[in-house]
Amino acid sequence: MSLDELRDEIEEIDREIVESIARRTYVVESIAEVKKERGMEIHDPKREEVVLDRVAERAESLDVDPEDVREVFELLMDISKKEQRRHTD
Repeated sequence: MSLDELRDEIEEIDREIVESIARRTYVVESIAEVKKERGMEIHDPKREEVVLDRVAERAESLDVDPEDVREVFELLMDISKKEQRRHTD
């Protein structure tokens, strides 16, 4: 495969990642509404740890560094919390 073909593949993957982030953000907005209605806190450390463990395990099964994946998901969760705060303030 040529360098250009590989770069095209990366661009397609990047598009998919952005679309997945957009989908995740939409769901996060819905979660924020439910939490607001129920008087729940935005930050749930136990839930976050479950998510981080799950994605790290999945990464390991795909032979990807689980710590790198945890870092990415920590950032995603930080963004999610920020988005939830925007929708509950």
